[in-house]
Amino acid sequence: MPLKSPLSGTTLSSHNRVKALSDEPVTVFCFPDLRSWIDGRFRLRFALFYLPKGDSPLSRPTSFMASVMSEKLTIYTQKEFPGVYESTPLSKKLNKQGILIPIRNRNRLRNNDEESSANVEIEYSDQEQDA
Repeated sequence: MPLKSPLSGTTLSSHNRVKALSDEPVTVFCFPDLRSWIDGRFRLRFALFYLPKGDSPLSRPTSFMASVMSEKLTIYTQKEFPGVYESTPLSKKLNKQGILIPIRNRNRLRNNDEESSANVEIEYSDQEQDA
């Protein structure tokens, strides 16, 4: 039986040309609905491929261009999740430029004395668990 991916959501993103906080033009790749179903400490691998334009996506040759690993990040269980922080200035600027990412205007941190639930959202691509 094939292993089920620990990630769900969109793991493929086209590039978006936007302006960074410094108003310089940059290219970004966004993964706003990516989630992990396994808790722990992980690093994500991002791979960049060149997909030339053409009539049929299946007949086009693709070229691997580069890959990079993220810093370690923590995936929490629902019970341990500390809450959601306000969106960063970069996230807010990308959203204003038409990138569809969720924006939070205030912190919603969990009080340890209260019962509540939350979902973890990760804005990255592939996952590699540290050994």
